[in-house]
Amino acid sequence: MSPTRWLVLIGLCGVLGGCASSATLKNPAPGGPAVSDLEFVPPRTFEGCPVRLRFHYVEGRMTSGVKGWTLIEGRAGHEEPADTEHPAWSGSLGGQASGDAAIPLTFQSWGTYRYYIQVEDEAGRWSSARDAEIVVERRPRRISAACP
Repeated sequence: MSPTRWLVLIGLCGVLGGCASSATLKNPAPGGPAVSDLEFVPPRTFEGCPVRLRFHYVEGRMTSGVKGWTLIEGRAGHEEPADTEHPAWSGSLGGQASGDAAIPLTFQSWGTYRYYIQVEDEAGRWSSARDAEIVVERRPRRISAACP
């Protein structure tokens, strides 16, 4: 299989969740890393249009470097995720002390989506979870609606 096809397959797995593992929110550690400024850009979109879930992270007072992030799909209209496991995606932050990250997502169906994010430091300590919600609108049929 060509490298281009592998990249397309990996991208589809992330977007569609077909290759996602299951995960639940981890208990935050005292003095662990922190997540802030979680937001979808743009804040509303049409089905099939790409968005980015941006956030800022910083190591905690008892940590040295932030190893990675975990993204967990929640249920819209609920303050906390359900007790059942949810699809999750994860990525590396390279052990940096702080920085900004952006996760590209594309929603194939309209609706309201909620996602939770946590970061983990090099010692295995987890941050508190932060959540963000996005409204994905049905693409108008009569008009060729461009992505925001």
